[in-house]
Order: sequence, then structure tokens, then C-alpha cells
Amino acid sequence: ALRCAPSFADAPRHGALGEAALPPRTGGSLLRDFRRIMADGRERTPLGAVLCGPRSFRRAPVLALPTIYSNFSHVSSKNRDPNLRMGSPAYALVGQWMRTVTVGRHPRWTLVRIVVLVVSTFLLFHYVVLLRKIESISMLPTFKEGSVHGIYRWAYGPGAGPQRGDIIGIRTSGETVMYVKRVIALPGETIAIRAGVVHINGQPLEEPYVRVQRRPWNYPERRLESDQYMIIGDNRSMGQDQHEFGVIRAERVAGKVIW
Repeated sequence: ALRCAPSFADAPRHGALGEAALPPRTGGSLLRDFRRIMADGRERTPLGAVLCGPRSFRRAPVLALPTIYSNFSHVSSKNRDPNLRMGSPAYALVGQWMRTVTVGRHPRWTLVRIVVLVVSTFLLFHYVVLLRKIESISMLPTFKEGSVHGIYRWAYGPGAGPQRGDIIGIRTSGETVMYVKRVIALPGETIAIRAGVVHINGQPLEEPYVRVQRRPWNYPERRLESDQYMIIGDNRSMGQDQHEFGVIRAERVAGKVIW
């Protein structure tokens, strides 16, 4: 059991904790004092000092955590040790330390930082980066079905459209539903697919990102207009009728997938 001395004079000189030993502090000094009080293995008594509050203590064994918990949580207000009161230095020390950890030394500035963080996060993921989930297997093995990726909306400015090999987000109906595909042909180029091999301006296109067995797709030769792109997913092992691909206009490009 915890035995508290009736006065500060009855406490041992080393390890005792009185009101004078607890000046208001914040930050690292509070953490160091709390650790010293709660875990001083040489004296074996600081825990008693913390629980006894301003009245100090007589030397007693260090209490186990269940005993401490029972003193605070399982004892009625009538039978609880009067020294374990909210106004004790131990409570003050822990309270100051917790306030410093949670709200910092300057709560007003902490509130301002929280507001700025929330507003910045909203603006970032609403106007700069769009998060979209892959809903099909057409981009395997590059992207798995169910994975979430970010689309950078400002990747392409005026006069700077997607490049061959870019993975882009494509609007279908607004910005709530999008396809994620790879650009394989640019405006003004001639595109054709023969036996699963993409041809650009009559030449086979090297596609190192296609790491699956190709199905024998065929697509008639077509010349793209000045604002058109050819987009296809990386999974060419699917049947051609099961894979959404084709020609889109630049206005449907929502941005570049950045992760």
C-alpha cells in the first residue's frame, strides 16, 4: 500500500517531491522530470512521491501498474486516498506535459496550423490532385485492380499535351468516373494494330511496359487529328472486345498519373 508522510519534513531527502520541486514547466524539461520521477531505479521511491502529491512520502516499494490503476479508477470517491487529488503536483506535472504534447506551448498558433493544414489538404486533393481507384484489370501488370492513384491536374498546360508512354486520367462523365490508360499515339500520327503489335507511322512500336502475352488484336490504320490521342491499357492479354481503348480528344484528358 502507499504510505504518505504527514508532512514534507518526514520525507527522505533524496527522491522526495514537494511543491517547491514542481515549478511550472513545458516542453522537454517536463518530459525529463516526468521520466526521472516515474523511473528512478536507484531510489525506488519517486513513484510514491508522485502519488502522494505535496505531502511527500515515507519509503515504500514501487507500486505495480494495476495498483496505481485501482487507486484512480476502482476506488469510490469516499475511500480514495485524499492525497491523490486533482490539485496535487503530480497531476499538475502530467497535465502540463499532456497539454504540451497535444496542443503545444502556444494553443492559438496550434489551432491556426491545424486550420491551415485542413484547408491546404482540401485544396490539394480537390483542385490539384485527384485520387482515383482502378476499377478494372486493363492496366495490369502496371496497376492492379482496386489500387488508388493520384492524377496531377496541372501536368499539361497550354500547348503541352501528353507524351507517348504517359499514363493519364480520362474523363467519361464529369470527374467522378474516369479511365486510366496509356498514351501510345500523338496528334498527327498514323496508328494501326496488326496481330497485337502497335504500328506508328508504319513502324512497330516498342512497348516494354507490356509484360503479358499479347492477343492478336487488329485495328485499322487511322490518322489522328491535331487534338487527338490514342490510348490503350497495358494488359494486352485480354480479348479486344473486353478492353476499352481508342481515340480521345485532348479536352477529355484530366491529368497525368503521378503515382
